[in-house]
Amino acid sequence: IRKGAWVMASEGELSLEEAIRDKYCSEPAADASVFQPAIPIVTKGIREWAVAQRPGCQPIQQRSSIVLDKVGVSHVGEGAELGQLCPQVQEAYLRGNRITDCKHVLDLLVALPRLSLLDLSFNPLLPLTPHTITTSPLSPSLSTLIFNSTNVSWKMVEAILSLLPQLQELQLCKNEYSCVELYHAHNNHTHNALRHLHINENRIGQWSEFEKLGRVFPNLQKLVASGNPLQRISDVGGGDRERVFERLECLNVNRSLVGDWRSIEALDAACVSLTSLSVMEAPLGAGLGEKERRFAVIARLPRLLQLNKSSVNEGEREDAERWLIRDVAATAAGGGGQGGGACDPKTTPPPLPRVYPALVERYGQLDPLVDVDLSPRKTVSLEVSFQGNPSVIRDVDLDQSVSSLRKWVGKQFGRRPSSLRLHYHELERYQGPCELGYSNRKLHSYAMKDGDRLYVDLK
Repeated sequence: IRKGAWVMASEGELSLEEAIRDKYCSEPAADASVFQPAIPIVTKGIREWAVAQRPGCQPIQQRSSIVLDKVGVSHVGEGAELGQLCPQVQEAYLRGNRITDCKHVLDLLVALPRLSLLDLSFNPLLPLTPHTITTSPLSPSLSTLIFNSTNVSWKMVEAILSLLPQLQELQLCKNEYSCVELYHAHNNHTHNALRHLHINENRIGQWSEFEKLGRVFPNLQKLVASGNPLQRISDVGGGDRERVFERLECLNVNRSLVGDWRSIEALDAACVSLTSLSVMEAPLGAGLGEKERRFAVIARLPRLLQLNKSSVNEGEREDAERWLIRDVAATAAGGGGQGGGACDPKTTPPPLPRVYPALVERYGQLDPLVDVDLSPRKTVSLEVSFQGNPSVIRDVDLDQSVSSLRKWVGKQFGRRPSSLRLHYHELERYQGPCELGYSNRKLHSYAMKDGDRLYVDLK
């Protein structure tokens, strides 16, 4: 008998019922070093009908969630007893256990009718077998099912979906899928309740495979597909291609291989409800800075309200759209624009962004922005005249003080600095020369300009 267990378990196997009793019902083992006086049981019948629980814990019959990660659960146990043991459970987290038979998954969904979330991540599920399918009603409240890193087959996914028509969120991350093998994708059978699908860290590289998901889940609002080797998002175009993501509002293709702007433009046609996009850590716009890359995406997707988890306001959108017009002009002129597509003078110019005509109609053709250097000047060229002699032009450091300037002038004319008097004449003013009498004052505070004069006299 395992420590703390209520019943004998088969060697190497642990049922979910046993694991629940171990964690939530068994009292802690007695510590021999702590004095524990015997307390007489007043009512012997209490332990015969009431399930014991750990001191200070919520009674298991009232718990709404159970967390049993990495405890070695391999099967459910008696379904009826499990249902009586925790009838109020709505969320079950059973990650990293040893559940392999998909039948146990269905048994669990039958035993816990109030269940709304089931997380079976990191359980090594085996392929579906004929005896797996059940006709018993499953949890009618189940809205979220998580099968991350379980290698669950598409056949099993489809079987469970057929038994859970109310399911709203499905997570199938890290299952080594390279394609989508849903039979329903070919016979127009749909699952209309599903809203959120997570399929991160798989090996799906073709947009057509994701379109299969759009056919099966026509009301999908959020698709998280980061970490897949997706290279290109295909355009809907004409012909037999139908729009399959009409209600998709949020798309995540972070850490993909999407690198061309036509893929971004294709989203505008394929996902007409798209308002949130994440495309971080992708080669898109590799030659652009972070700000310019963001502008290039925003300008191409007029309905976008959020990019890479950051909101897009009206001011940023206008800046992005104006930037794209100027970038296209720079590309056409060979000026290094890249948001419209890199252009080699010896090759055919890249096609214009699809939104470009509409943007030009709105803003007109825009002139390039002028780079204006607003940084303070470091030096100024002055006419320096000593004792009425012909002036010489010298570059003067504006960051130095009047005292430093006097020392520099003394070296230029071979005089002691203390014997010199300096007068500065700003030509644009008519007050005449003013003496530089404050030794610690910096020269830049006089607003000196090129061509102004410095008169040097002896005291």
